[in-house]
Amino acid sequence: MRRNSSSNISPTPLHDISVDLTAVSVIDAIPTILEVVCHITGLGFAAIARVTADRWVACAVRDEIEYGIARVPLAAAARG
Repeated sequence: MRRNSSSNISPTPLHDISVDLTAVSVIDAIPTILEVVCHITGLGFAAIARVTADRWVACAVRDEIEYGIARVPLAAAARG
């Protein structure tokens, strides 16, 4: 969330989400980090997400339990 000049809360612009998706996708260690998180927690699911007031976008996912949440393709996120 960002605050504008009148101190009202405004939603994060959509273009920030596509920037985050791209940033996460180029970090080679992300799959390993998610694997370790699943192993340590024993949960079988880990994700890196961009969360705003009006949406939750999965940037990277490890879904060993077939929970059904997958990384959103960049084009789909850009459409909103």
